[in-house]
Amino acid sequence: MNVEINNYSSAKVSTQTDEAGRLRVIIQEVEAHLVQGVAQGNGDFNNVLEHSYGLSRQGY
Repeated sequence: MNVEINNYSSAKVSTQTDEAGRLRVIIQEVEAHLVQGVAQGNGDFNNVLEHSYGLSRQGY
């Protein structure tokens, strides 16, 4: 399998291959943005998690 990834941004991109031979492409900037949104309780991704899976924020 040949895969070409064109990264036209400053985001760090890495790849992993699992035991089944599946390729994972990780774009760190996207992952960091999603994590930040969930941690702060805002953003579309956070809303989807809350509504789709019945999640709710807990106080520390």
